[in-house]
Amino acid sequence: MIKLWSLLTENFQLANKVYAGKLSAADIDFLTSLCNKDYTFKTLTDLLMEEKSNTGGWPWTVTQWKRVVVQLRNYNKNVFPIQNFSFDSRVPVVNKKMLEHRENILKTIATWPPNARRNLRQEIRLPRKDFYRLDDRINYIEAHLSYLNNRSPEQKATILNKIFSSDHATFEDVLDFVEDKENLLQGKAFSKQELYKIVEKNDYDLKIIYDKGDIVIVDVTGQSGIKDIGCNSIWCFTYGNEYGRAGEHWDTYSTNDHVYAIINFKESQSSPEFIHILIKPFDKQAEDESHLYDMKNDQTYGRAENTIQHITGDPSVLKLFTFDD
Repeated sequence: MIKLWSLLTENFQLANKVYAGKLSAADIDFLTSLCNKDYTFKTLTDLLMEEKSNTGGWPWTVTQWKRVVVQLRNYNKNVFPIQNFSFDSRVPVVNKKMLEHRENILKTIATWPPNARRNLRQEIRLPRKDFYRLDDRINYIEAHLSYLNNRSPEQKATILNKIFSSDHATFEDVLDFVEDKENLLQGKAFSKQELYKIVEKNDYDLKIIYDKGDIVIVDVTGQSGIKDIGCNSIWCFTYGNEYGRAGEHWDTYSTNDHVYAIINFKESQSSPEFIHILIKPFDKQAEDESHLYDMKNDQTYGRAENTIQHITGDPSVLKLFTFDD
């Protein structure tokens, strides 16, 4: 108890020493009413001096000051730490805007799923001075996440798990994903007519090889093509660019630079069954294995050719999947 009281006293004395002649009795009384001269006193003094020197600034209300005291008392050096900050620092490190942005960040991150905080832990532990830019980035991500509010809980959980997967270890990774998959988040659909426009625009990577009734099959021969076709999917090669991770996934999962998209316009475009993607020839699949995936990136059950015949109702389509052998 004696040691703790000594630390509190030293912190109060440090504030008096650093701001000798500038800290009035009224200032001391006000700060004491907030924190009872505890270990936050010096930092609160720094903030008060900032406010007094900034004549063009907007003064905090007592309620805001009390909230800052709570922030400081709850400060965790492992959660969005402030670079070079300590409660007994002689030089001011924090300012009002920094604390406001940091508080916004903490509130937003608390609403994200546990795997987000787990997979972003290195970013969360990184000491920073610039919380304004991070707050802006997180607000931008949050705006994109709000598009999911009209999805079912199951759909929303699936997409959130993909957004905050272990592949996205930084906020920039998450930001890149939500920008690339904006159609997925907003649930934007395309009609058969719009599909033809997409193919016409990217005829280098896309070619329609079958169109009967509600079924269209597209031969996809490049990463930019699968990104255009699969904008509402969570296939790994549909986000990022062909020179980065998406290109690596394309090289890994395509066969001879071919995959096939089987599009079923009878299905709702929010349904995982709207598009299936075939990534390997039938003769390279084991009896109990399928290389046909729905838009949730779930592997279909059973042999791929059986599922495709069921979707199309046309056994003759199987000869179309040559993979340019």
